[in-house]
Amino acid sequence: MKLFTSSLILIMTLFIMTCAFASERKDKHTQRNEMHSCGTPTDPAGEFVTGVHVKKNWLLCSDEFDTPRVGGTENFRNKTELWQIEDRFVPILQCLPGSAVTGIHVDRKALACAPIIPPITMPLTYFPDRGVTQREGMHACPKGYPLAGINVKENILLCGAQY
Repeated sequence: MKLFTSSLILIMTLFIMTCAFASERKDKHTQRNEMHSCGTPTDPAGEFVTGVHVKKNWLLCSDEFDTPRVGGTENFRNKTELWQIEDRFVPILQCLPGSAVTGIHVDRKALACAPIIPPITMPLTYFPDRGVTQREGMHACPKGYPLAGINVKENILLCGAQY
């Protein structure tokens, strides 16, 4: 019982620390690799996209996720996969497994993705959000989940991380 209580206290402490120090910000102009990006113009480390307003060209960026220090560079090897949503299949441009979005160029249908280390509280799975979640005046993934893919035309975000 003592081991269970200690483990539970440790998990709750980590959860509270993750929530207390994580922040989101609205980015209207940062450019990197010729696309709108989170982070700084030269360094994406530690910031991932969690929401998008395509028409206003806004990104919601979060620093609550970590990226591996070795091999933590951005990649542009996106893939489009069909996802069954309700009764049909919808193409979604997405990052490779183990990565999440750091930047987006809607007109070129391109994503910048970087390896991500999700918080221990996040289940390792993808799920689509059809515009239900809104934060900071834009469509966003539920709090605590990074953007992993997008279908702009259908207003679908693919949220989460997959390994």
